[in-house]
Amino acid sequence: MVVTIDGMSATGKSTLAFNLAKALGLKYLNSGSIYRCVALKIMNNEIDPNNAEELFNKVVNLNIDFTIEEDNQKVFLDGIDVTYRIKDEDVSVFTPKYAGLPILKTAIRQIQKSFVDAGDVVIEGRDIGTIIAPDADYKFYLCAEIDVRAKRLFDAIKDRQDVTYEEVKSNLEARDQKDIIDKSFIKPKDALEIDTTNLTIDEVLNIMLEYVKK
Repeated sequence: MVVTIDGMSATGKSTLAFNLAKALGLKYLNSGSIYRCVALKIMNNEIDPNNAEELFNKVVNLNIDFTIEEDNQKVFLDGIDVTYRIKDEDVSVFTPKYAGLPILKTAIRQIQKSFVDAGDVVIEGRDIGTIIAPDADYKFYLCAEIDVRAKRLFDAIKDRQDVTYEEVKSNLEARDQKDIIDKSFIKPKDALEIDTTNLTIDEVLNIMLEYVKK
């Protein structure tokens, strides 16, 4: 079984994909974390984004691992736990600068498709149900009002980083616009759309489970 979840940032994609995968006994691939790991590598001057050949080869061979520990997903990059580091605002702002590079998207899509081909996976992102897994068994599209999304993101990072709600909202709006312009985000026409603005994670999860099991 392959399940896709698409949507903009802070709509609940990652949490719901994780919980849905657990409930269905499937693997979980967090697409956004792959982009963030690449961004962190570029920020640390370990990958030259201006060298297309190097960029592609290093990205497709990145040592990225996703594990579940005490009901939390951990992201490891070259054996180092970067779960929280890649969620920091500086990485969030930096990531879209290179996420739209055609060669980078090609490399990351190769990673994503390898997970899809293996099957039994829940995978989330911005173009999963259209580009990566167009023949997925079940597709979901999540949306939410910008103020609610900004508040969720602010609450998630405020204890780790000195940032204001206004800054988070402004950056989120800019990232949304860039995703649309770069065509990084594509809404699947055949996905079940769920507005998460006024719903809890458990409420959305129940909707998903009922849809999959019906």
